[in-house]
Amino acid sequence: MKTTTKEKRNTIIMLLLSAVIGIFSPLLMYITLARKNEVYKYHCRKAFNFHLLIFLLFNISSRISDVLFWIVFAFEVVHVIFVAWKVISDEPYRYLIRIPLFKEDKYTVEGE
Repeated sequence: MKTTTKEKRNTIIMLLLSAVIGIFSPLLMYITLARKNEVYKYHCRKAFNFHLLIFLLFNISSRISDVLFWIVFAFEVVHVIFVAWKVISDEPYRYLIRIPLFKEDKYTVEGE
């Protein structure tokens, strides 16, 4: 299934916002748009699973060390930018770490 320009644009906005506001961006997009569109559902599920783990890592690392907190934050931002680049390029991607709360097998990007 090929993604349209609008789907790609909205997905990239969701991904880049998730670097700033975390788990709430994919959750909000999932609640509002994913019921109508399998592409949004696919990307939101993957992003939500990733940001759920990052949220837990933020909470743990902030109690341990300030340096560890900023390392987790830098990892999140770099990884989200990498995934957004993959979405722009229509390449398959996967998050390096995630908690599989939502199943991710409904929609498959070409080449994955």
